[in-house]
Amino acid sequence: MFDKGKLFLISDLRIDGMDMDDAEFGDYCKKISAYIDVFPSRDDKAKDLLAKKDYSALAEELINLQVILRGIHASKLADDCIKQAEEIEKPSANVDHEKLEEDLPVLLEAMAALSIDLQMASTDQKRAATPPMHPDDDPADSDMPTPDEEEPVILAVDDSILFTSALKRYLENTPYKLICFNSGMAALSFIRDNDPSLFILDIEMPAMNGYELAGKIIEAGHKAPILFLTGTASKSAVLKAIQSGAKDFIIKPSNREMLLKKIEKHIC
Repeated sequence: MFDKGKLFLISDLRIDGMDMDDAEFGDYCKKISAYIDVFPSRDDKAKDLLAKKDYSALAEELINLQVILRGIHASKLADDCIKQAEEIEKPSANVDHEKLEEDLPVLLEAMAALSIDLQMASTDQKRAATPPMHPDDDPADSDMPTPDEEEPVILAVDDSILFTSALKRYLENTPYKLICFNSGMAALSFIRDNDPSLFILDIEMPAMNGYELAGKIIEAGHKAPILFLTGTASKSAVLKAIQSGAKDFIIKPSNREMLLKKIEKHIC
């Protein structure tokens, strides 16, 4: 079952003011569950068709997706699917294939984000308990960067230099101080003497993965929201991340608009 109040807060849904009785809400929840279950395979299929440049099949897949989206009242995303399908179905000479290959991943990212938001609204999801703070006598390394206390500090950990470089570009001219590390151990050394406003953690990393790092961050007493970077909206992956302490997710690769939206949501 889903928390109706949390569903109302999901911006991609258009259910404000809808008066659903218990039976109608139960049917609606079944449609949401079906979307969550089917999206990962549909996402993979759309990406595969785009890579193969099978545009006719891709247009059909987008039309099928929009039907599912309308069923859960995600009308804006459904409209975007139709627009993409109509663009693809133009005579080949009139299709801007380069723009299509830029726009479609953004649309799929938005649909993956919706799937995760819906899963976060499930009343069955259980978060990791946050233990009480305890002192840590180990000093931080002397060469660690010191954040400006007057601006929110975002600590990002990802072994991909390409992503951390993109993150730095995205956060230029924003009110946030970004500090990046490429390993969990370096991040743990930093937080001994520093208390970030937000954590962004990749899941798949060598030596210490994002789940393990999140656990150590919580054990150290830090209460700032933890956002996981993920490339999948599968139920098992989302549930494991939630149980590890995830407050929210950023779909990887991410675009600047969606990234800032997630950050602004969790930094007051």
